[in-house]
Parts: sequence; structure tokens; C-alpha cells
Amino acid sequence: MERFFGRAAQGTSLLMLADQSGSVDMLDEAIAMLRQGLSTMRPRGAAYATYLSNLAAALQMRSTWTGVPIADSGSIETGRQAVAAMPARYRLRPLALSNLADALWRRYDQSGERADLDEAADLAGQALSLARRHDGNLPRFLAVRGKVLLSSYEWTKDPADLETALDATQRALDLTPPQHPRYATTVDLAGAVRKELWRATGQTRFLDDCIELRRAAAASTGADHPEHYIWRANVAEALGERYARLGDDRDVTEAIDLLQADIRQAPAAGYLSYALRVLGQTYRLRYEASGSVGDLAAAATALRDGLDAAAPADPERAGLEMELCQVLLLRHERDGDRRIVDEAVARARRAAAGLPVDRLDGAMCTLALSRALLARFQHHYDTSDLEQAATLTGSVFDAMPADGQNGPVLMANGLAVANTLIGFTRDRGWLAVATRLADTALAATPAAHPARVLVANNSGLLYRHRYLLDADAAALDRAETLLREAARPDQPAPRHGYVPLNLALTLMDVSSAHGDTRPLVEAVAMLREMRSARSGGPADRMVTANLAVALSRLHEHRPDLPGDEVLELLRETATDDAAPPLHRVEMSAFWGRLAFRRGRLDASLDGYGNGVRLLPRLAWRGLGRTSRERLLSLSPDVVGDACAVAVAAARPQLAADLIEQGRAVLWSQVLESRAAMTDLRAAAPRLAARLSSLAATLEEPGR
Repeated sequence: MERFFGRAAQGTSLLMLADQSGSVDMLDEAIAMLRQGLSTMRPRGAAYATYLSNLAAALQMRSTWTGVPIADSGSIETGRQAVAAMPARYRLRPLALSNLADALWRRYDQSGERADLDEAADLAGQALSLARRHDGNLPRFLAVRGKVLLSSYEWTKDPADLETALDATQRALDLTPPQHPRYATTVDLAGAVRKELWRATGQTRFLDDCIELRRAAAASTGADHPEHYIWRANVAEALGERYARLGDDRDVTEAIDLLQADIRQAPAAGYLSYALRVLGQTYRLRYEASGSVGDLAAAATALRDGLDAAAPADPERAGLEMELCQVLLLRHERDGDRRIVDEAVARARRAAAGLPVDRLDGAMCTLALSRALLARFQHHYDTSDLEQAATLTGSVFDAMPADGQNGPVLMANGLAVANTLIGFTRDRGWLAVATRLADTALAATPAAHPARVLVANNSGLLYRHRYLLDADAAALDRAETLLREAARPDQPAPRHGYVPLNLALTLMDVSSAHGDTRPLVEAVAMLREMRSARSGGPADRMVTANLAVALSRLHEHRPDLPGDEVLELLRETATDDAAPPLHRVEMSAFWGRLAFRRGRLDASLDGYGNGVRLLPRLAWRGLGRTSRERLLSLSPDVVGDACAVAVAAARPQLAADLIEQGRAVLWSQVLESRAAMTDLRAAAPRLAARLSSLAATLEEPGR
């Protein structure tokens, strides 16, 4: 009995050495010793409960170091047994309570189960209330309490939770000497609290403090410590956030170099999935600033590698899927490949699966799925995508507290999706709901907050929608005010050109509403400046198209201006293969109409003819019959206009050809299918039958 009791004591000593050294092998040996000693002890009494609590702590430590999910480690079950067996007034009871709280927090962090977080908060509070003033484990109790409250803040957005978390972690840091084995963990946690303070207040000093604290955490451990690379990846993530805010290329370069160097060391898979997500996110941020296709490709590669490295139960999987969805949507905007948007939808579905919308990550994943569905609707015009996006976005809005305690970043994303929905549906009900959220977001987001630019931009767009739907002059004034705030030169610019573009569009509306050409001239100047600084990103084609529209309006007031530039801009937009087909048909019609008004019949035929040639691509065979019919009905009547211009140009044969080409798009597709089957039936009857079945499915009215 004494031999095995001593075995448990030896296991405890070895556990302390493992904590100091970061040795997984030593930790495994300590776990084996503790289990051996406990197996022969009577399952009661303070000594038994103490060693059981030590075993729970060791199992939790192993889960953290090796990436094994805490739910599979046995730590929580062992910790509950230790707390149940420990006398109520025993001096080590606070340690057992705190260890169990830490294990429950880790399971919450991996699964998102709110009940675990609530129980962890209760246990962490009990541990602190029972702890003696000079308890050597007090810094650990404070650190656990701090990180539990930090996670609670993600739900409640209660400033008191964040302030208490800051106080607890700072006290823990003050009480932990640099040579203590938990010093690095405590320093990194203090950095995490300051990062949340930066997100809440927009004060960059908190982000600067976060970076320095996380640098200190990484520097205080050697490369052989299991968490060393995690702490370095935390530094890189914070550097990426500072780059997104301030645009200093040194930050993004350091972050990428750090991550690439560490990933080559091939640490544990649990690190790789996290580091590759941060690397992909950092490349995406740089792409949004530079427009470099190489950065976008590197982001996608890093995220796919992260998913390959992640275990099925890895909590990073949802973040990797959501980030990859964002990258795919950016690529889709740039290249126009319809297959990419289908993958984006699938990725977002996997990211959102099982995550509650009243939790920040669940709401963000759900909004990402809504954005992907709306992007696909823009190509396919399948109303089921639109309906799903509206339902999902509504569920997120319903879960948002009315007082704005759901975070400016989340509200900015919600407003962006709502703007897209309203643009497609012109639904005044959605407009009313989104406008209330916009007012709440504006009131809850300080001027210095990093999300203020996007909140102001997206709120301004909502008020512009209100003007366009209801001709509300006050709404237009409000839109201009908010968009001017978002586009101010002294604002830390978002990493894309949509904010100044939105202001230019609103100025065009202001000019039309008041009959004043000055806002129109300002809009033209802004669009010219954006066009000269284009990076190759998706905003560029919108700048080109709207510069053409603005110049055409300006020419109505100043006919002496040359018109060739407008026609060239329209030609560039209408022949952009990456642009959505419906947009290209609309620009082709504008090109043809404007050229006709100026007596340029050949140029008019080029424009209208381009639109006619695009109709089969608009109603492509991959869409169901109903979607193809809907798209053709939404497109302008380029066929009739093309025929009229051809007749005016004394080209009757061309008029007949254009009518034949444009009026029988769907019928031609049916005939092509039937003709192609004739030879196939003779050579491969079964394959022909299968293809005929698929073709019939595509022609079903319900699709």
C-alpha cells in the first residue's frame, strides 16, 4: 500500500517537472504513475482526492499539448470525481475546482457548449472565494477565472465581464514570476484580453500591448515546449489584425515570415491547423490591400493544407472552412467561375453546421453561408438560394440583442448581407429591420473602433436603399453623411475600394435628386482616381461601369464633352469574362443605346450584338429551365433593339440573324440535346438513356 501511495506521490513530482520542461514523455510517465498509485488506494479521503485531481490536471495538460480533444481525454470525468471525493474545507479543494473549471472551459472552447462555460464560470468563482490569500495557486485561479470571463464576454458583450477578466489576468501576471512554468501561459492570456479590449474600443494601444505580451510568451519558452509554436502563431494573428487596421506592410510581412518558418518545422497537427488558418487569413488581408492574385492563391493553399492537417474533431475546422469560403468568394468575384461559388456554399455549410447563431462564431459562419448563397443566386437566380439566405440572415438578426451588445464586427457583417438581400428583393420589411440594426450599430460603435468604417459604410448603403425605394430625401442626406464619414482620408481604410465607390454612387443620386452637377463632377473625379489606382480586384469592374454611367449623365449636361471614352468604358465592362452575365448583358444594352443616340450605328450594333451573343451564356445549360427563363426575362430586350439598329443601318440580313440567334435560346438548347443523342444512341444506348434522363430533369419547370 505504501509503495503505491509513494507511486502516486512520485507521479505528482514528475507532473511538476513535466509542467516545467514541456516534455510529453515525462507527462505520460507521470500519468502512468498516478494511475498505478490510485488503483490501490481506497476511493475516499483527502489524499485520494488530491492525487485524483492531479491526474485530472495531467490528462488536461496532455490534451492541450497533443491536440487530443478534451472530451476524449478523461480529464473532466476524473476532475468531477476528485471534487466529489474532496472534503468541503480541505485546503486543496480550490485547486480541484479550478482545474475542473479549466477543463470545462477547454471543452466549451472546442465544442461551443454554453452549459460548459456557465459551469466553468461558477466553479472558477467558487475556487477564488475558497482560496486563501497566500495560496501559491492563486495566480492559476485568477488566470482560469480571467479566461472564463473572457469567453463569457463573447456571449454577453457585458463590459463588466471584460473589465473583470482584465483585472484577474493582470493580478495573475503580477503574481507569476518569469521563471514559473505557467508564466508563458499567463502572459499569453493577458495578451488575449488586451486583444479583446482592442476589438471593443478600437484603441490601438491595446493591440500593441497584445503583440508585445504574446512576443514575451513565445520568447519565454524554448522550441521544444508543446505550446511554443501556438504562442508564436498568436503573435502572427495579432500582427495581421494590426496590419488590417493600420496598413503597415512590415506587420504583414513579419506575420507571414514567422508562420512559414514555423510551419516548416512541422510541429504537432493541432498547431498546424491553427497556424495555417492564420496564414491563410493573413494572405487574404494582404490580397484585399494589394489585389495580388498570388496572395489569394496562397491563402487558398494554406487553408486547404490546414483542413488536410486538421483531425475530424479539431475545433479549427469551422474557422478553416469559413475562411476558405471567404477566399473562394473573393476569387469568384475576381474570376467569375461558377464552380467556385458552389464550393464556397459547401464550405460555409460545413462551417455553420452545429454552431448556434447566438454565439459569435456561429453567427459569423451563418452570415458567411448567406453571402455564399447570395453570390450563387446572382449567377443561377435560383430562388431557393435567395430564400435560404433570407432565412439564415433572419435567424442571426433574431438572436442579436436589441441593445447592440453583439459586437460591431458582427453587426457590420449582418448589415452587408442585408444590403445584398434588399438589392435583390427590394423588400421594405427587410429594409425596416436592417435600418433599426444600422441605428443600433452606429450608436454602439465608437468613432475609433476598427469596425466603425464598415458600420458607417453599410449603414449608409441601407439609407441609400431607403431613398431608392421611397424617394426619401432625408434618407439620401443621411446616406451621404455616413458614406463621407466612412470614406474620409484620415480613416484607417478598409482593404478594398468599395467604400469610396459607394460614396460616388450616392453622389450621383444626390446630383439627380437636386439637379446639381457639382456632386456628379465630384463622383466622376473620385471614380477616375479609383480607376487610376486599380489593383485588379473585384471593385475595379464596378468602378469602370459606374464611371461610364457617371460620364454619360455628365454629358447630358455638357454635350461638348467627347463621348468616345464612355463607349470604350462600356465595351470594357461588357466584354469582361469575369463579370456576371446579366451585368454584362445590361452593360451591352447601355453601350448599344448610348452609341445609337450619338448616331454611331456600327458601335451600337457592336454593343447590342455583344448582348445577344451573351444570352446563351446567361441561360447556360447548367441551370434549370425555370432559372433560365427567369434570367432571360430579367435581361434587357437586346434582341429587339439590335434588330432595329440593324434595320436602321440598312443591314436586313444581320437583323434576321440577330432575331434568330436571340429569340430561340431555349429552343436551340432543346434541339442541340436531341441532335446530339441520335449518334450516341447508336453507339452507347445505356449512356444515351442516362443523358436523356438528365436532360429531361434540367427541363423540368420546377428547377
